[in-house]
Amino acid sequence: MLGDVILVNGRAWPRHEVDTALYRLRFLNASNARRYRLRFEADGAGPDLPIRQIGSDHGLLARPVRHHSLALAPAERFDALVDFRDLTPGTSVRLVNGLGSASTTAVMRFDIARRVTDGPTIPEILSGEIERLHEADAVRTRQMSFRSQSIDGMHGWTVNGRPFDPHVAQATVALGSTEIWELTTDFHHPVHLHLSPFQVLGRGTGGPDRSTVGGRTPSTCAPPKRHASSCGSTGIAAAMSSIATTSNTKT
Repeated sequence: MLGDVILVNGRAWPRHEVDTALYRLRFLNASNARRYRLRFEADGAGPDLPIRQIGSDHGLLARPVRHHSLALAPAERFDALVDFRDLTPGTSVRLVNGLGSASTTAVMRFDIARRVTDGPTIPEILSGEIERLHEADAVRTRQMSFRSQSIDGMHGWTVNGRPFDPHVAQATVALGSTEIWELTTDFHHPVHLHLSPFQVLGRGTGGPDRSTVGGRTPSTCAPPKRHASSCGSTGIAAAMSSIATTSNTKT
């Protein structure tokens, strides 16, 4: 279900006063179904404020990553810096959702209230402790197919044709090993490997997108692209994400 009111920290379309300073914002998509593409629009015809991502679900990235907007699927988190230092008091900055419509386009507003002298700089290196996973170390490749289909007469989700069962493991992984998991889907689905760090190797036919570089991070497995075939029916080309994962729990 998609509602028509956007809440931020429990308040509908709030306003927040800020200084002309650098702010660290932690984003969590707590909506049960809605996806967001967040960007900061300042008053006037100037460009949007850049978003510098510094972290994700797995902590700090190796380096900051600059974005024009951030896409958040349900339960996805981002740690980011937004710089208000070049703005004039009295300016308003709107946080908007590029995937919304009508009332769900607006998220919240930041009002520049005070001019302050703020000297912090954004470091080029955030973390030197990220362990890199290497494809050459993978002992096997697994296919994980996410599908939306009927289960006992009701709508549900399956992985490799099976509905979720807490008593049945989809994979048994040796402690300390590295595997490559290839994920395909017919619906937009955020993928989090709980308690086991991983890094995205690629999405579709390309590499990881900018929000998943620089460290281990959750991946959003995109829905398939549809195209018209020569006979006029609808064909499906599934998007694929490749993930390298290590096991740090006993099986």
